[in-house]
Amino acid sequence: MIKKTLSIILAILMIMSSFPILAIAKDANNDKIQNAFSNYFVTEKEFKKITQYVGSNSYNNLHSITTELPFTLKLYYKEPNMEKSKRDIPVIFYIINHGMERVGTEDDISIIKDFIEEGYLVFTLDYHNNKAAISPEIDWSILGARNQIMASIYEYFPKVSYTLSSAVNYSYVVPAGCRIKRDIWYYNLLENGAIGTKEKIIEAWNSNGFKAKESKIPENISKGTYKGQWYEAETIDDCVKPDGKPLDFDLRMDIVYPSKPKSKPPVYALASSSETRTGSTTHLSRPHYIGFLMRGYAAALYDHEYIPLARNDHYGYFSPFSLASLNGVKTHTAAIRCIRQYADDFGYNKDKIGVWGHSKSSYSALLGRENPELLSEITSSEGTYGPQPNLTYEGTNTPIPSNVQCLYTSMGNGTSLHKKLVNDTTVPSIIATGKEDEFGAWGYYDAMVQTYVENDVVTLQMPMLDLGHEYPYEIDTVYKYDRYVATLDFFDYHLKGKAAKLVYTYPTNNTTDYNTNSPVVLKFNAAVDEKEFLSKVKITDENGKIVKGEWTYKLGNTEFSFTTEEFKNGVTYKITVPSSLKTKEGINFEAAEHTFKVKSGDVFFAKSTNEKNTTVSYGKSNGYFEFDIKDITKDNEKDVAILNINVENDAAQVVEVYADLNGKEVKIGEKEVSGAGNVEVDISDFIKGYKEDTVKLIAKAKVAPGKTGLVLDFENVEDIASKRSTEKDPSPVSDKYMIRFGGAPTGVEIQKEGDNSFLVLKRKNSYDRIKFYNTFGAKTLTKDDIGKTYRISFDAKGVEDVTFSAGLMASYNADSAFTYDTNMYRTTISKSAKANEWTTVTFDYVIDETNVKDNILCLTIQTSDSAKDICIDNIKVEESATDIVITHTSGSNLKEGKTKPKLVISTDDTLKEITKGNYKIKVSNEKGKITVIKDELQKGNVIVIALDKDGKIVKATAAESVTSIAIPDGEYSIKIVTFDGEIKDAITIKPIDLM
Repeated sequence: MIKKTLSIILAILMIMSSFPILAIAKDANNDKIQNAFSNYFVTEKEFKKITQYVGSNSYNNLHSITTELPFTLKLYYKEPNMEKSKRDIPVIFYIINHGMERVGTEDDISIIKDFIEEGYLVFTLDYHNNKAAISPEIDWSILGARNQIMASIYEYFPKVSYTLSSAVNYSYVVPAGCRIKRDIWYYNLLENGAIGTKEKIIEAWNSNGFKAKESKIPENISKGTYKGQWYEAETIDDCVKPDGKPLDFDLRMDIVYPSKPKSKPPVYALASSSETRTGSTTHLSRPHYIGFLMRGYAAALYDHEYIPLARNDHYGYFSPFSLASLNGVKTHTAAIRCIRQYADDFGYNKDKIGVWGHSKSSYSALLGRENPELLSEITSSEGTYGPQPNLTYEGTNTPIPSNVQCLYTSMGNGTSLHKKLVNDTTVPSIIATGKEDEFGAWGYYDAMVQTYVENDVVTLQMPMLDLGHEYPYEIDTVYKYDRYVATLDFFDYHLKGKAAKLVYTYPTNNTTDYNTNSPVVLKFNAAVDEKEFLSKVKITDENGKIVKGEWTYKLGNTEFSFTTEEFKNGVTYKITVPSSLKTKEGINFEAAEHTFKVKSGDVFFAKSTNEKNTTVSYGKSNGYFEFDIKDITKDNEKDVAILNINVENDAAQVVEVYADLNGKEVKIGEKEVSGAGNVEVDISDFIKGYKEDTVKLIAKAKVAPGKTGLVLDFENVEDIASKRSTEKDPSPVSDKYMIRFGGAPTGVEIQKEGDNSFLVLKRKNSYDRIKFYNTFGAKTLTKDDIGKTYRISFDAKGVEDVTFSAGLMASYNADSAFTYDTNMYRTTISKSAKANEWTTVTFDYVIDETNVKDNILCLTIQTSDSAKDICIDNIKVEESATDIVITHTSGSNLKEGKTKPKLVISTDDTLKEITKGNYKIKVSNEKGKITVIKDELQKGNVIVIALDKDGKIVKATAAESVTSIAIPDGEYSIKIVTFDGEIKDAITIKPIDLM
């Protein structure tokens, strides 16, 4: 058995390890390594820094980062002067003399000796005991070095070549004191998989997507086909690798582990989403795997349950590519049981495992609940081909648990199926979504968070407004914390018991313009008992006085929100989290102090009435609010006015605000209302020049209920195929066509069941979809429809268990950079349906400016896990228009989040809007504050600002570069602000500096 063989090898290694642990004097360790392996030494090179590009042009966030950590690179190989070239030599990057804790105590020489004998090219990266060589800097340094060195591997070792174009995927990072065991078997798709797996693989071979790979298909004499010619597979044996050998149905994992550890480390389990397993560790924006290794974790990297054809060692990615719908629960739970099975052999802690899953491997989130192996698969089957592996510890009847103790999940089935996967047993979780995600994850982000709220799960939620389909990294644009560091800190607390931390506050530290319209929020990475929190965490004013208000908490007592009516304009407040604060587990927090300054303008609360709330109903009832504003001056300085109202119900409406001018009603503003919470209506144009002491406002509902868009039951549709458009027309409405295809469906027809008619979409690929014209009516929507909410529903079924996905797409767009003719925009719905059972799918959609501007207005229906035909019926689109229940002054209850209606009046301190080419920048008088109006600013753009001695802006210009600066007369300073993907810290140059 594999496990027994590994145990014997490890025992032999322990007996043979006679070298003492080496002292870490500068360069001494590396000298001993070179002396020990002088016969294997190949070359060396000094690096002073590593510069690499992160991000993507697709998300408009491509930029470079530089880590200035010097290191010495040395290469060893058992045949340093070999003459014949070799293919696919695996590479080890062995990291020595770094500033992180060394967990494995086995000496470097014995470990490197084995690597060399096993045939690895071994690079040592020596950081010379630099105290700065710690996470996160060293993580990025190693990631960049690994990619750059492997990209030019032939310069270091000319006699090696690699089959795959990405040579870096043949490399592995191993910190000093650690070993690696590769290709550990944990599952076989045909021995352990669901019945129906063979058919899915055959179906993939026969799909249109796979036919694009026919150049790699070998000759098949029995089929009478030549090399490079596709043939139809009838049995699983007809599906072969490009070399003609049988497909590989095994799933495997690699484990890096500290050897002879000081204490048992936790395990970071990465569910690979790459067609080559190691590819999930090499992406230039993803140092996370390396980061966990450098923090002393053992790390397991396990295969995705690909249809074997889609793996890079077979034919490479195509769609359909995954067996997750049939086998996801079985394969992910098997991986965790396998990791636990080897815990004693490799010396890690089997009770402390955290899993990380992204995209197609985010389904690993299922491991976060108790007994995940009992979950039903997305697609049901009649059983399995055989028993599941590693159900008990070897030699015992003790069951091996399949769950984990901490998890990360992002942008895939692990997030879209949150209702199915999350319950009140779910372990501490990080959930992340990039707003620019091209697969529609942003559309269900809020609903996903709400599921975690309802189940009171300890959660760190990450809405990443500047990222797309990416791991968390960079400074968060809203909450100003390092996302990457926060993810590792979260795992460190929940798996290693490290100090708990305050992740962020809102308003963020040193904010100078908190407007008080939203609660103060404290976000922790660990749960805090409410009484403990209230007794120790304080918000105080400049005089040390504690601010009174109401605290609420959610997400497993990790997020605390504070509401008060005591904040004063212009006052600086301090949030204090003392080190005496303890988590529910009794671990202390790191101390933290954050300050913020209130810039709320003059705040006026509505006069009290006998009503605790007021209901605003279209054509029936309005809301009335009166404000006494006589305390402000009437000299036209106050020119910004925001009406704040709290909506108590789950409203879908547009609220209009009118001013009552001596009995005459004048409309002064409106705002869409979607759900409960604070709604801000800008009435600035009205307040400018307003001279009266009292202002009376009226709230009305704008939208009448009952307006319908597309209503389609197919009863009177005969030749649906003739109603399909193939024209290159971006319009979402048509008086000629009803439907449009996306992907490559093979056809469409109307079928009957008794007296009922329905549409059948004929499909060969999981991405085949159908779009419907006139979704919102025969006329396209306009800017007047922005903010309106529509309820969309339809009935659907498949010939097998299937998950339907629906949302909005554009009908067509000629711009190759446009993505929403192939991807859904914002809100999407996913719903599972049993085979041959009609299922109703319903979701609400709020129209925004992009929907209208880019014609993203066609209902689109597809599936996420099946390439079979689907049936659709009873489409109905109806504008949602509810009443609005607004809290009135006498109904205020801060504990429940019910705040009084208030009118906030202030001065717009914007100096000017600067235009340079296509760039527009707004510059504020608030100590040089800068707000980007349009996001076209690219690397190298510069703003130059002149400030007087009081810090007020007197002059500002924008340029693509600055080579000289003219100093104005008087005592001014100059600020230079550069943009390099984000606003960098301003450089202040005073006149005396230029003399």
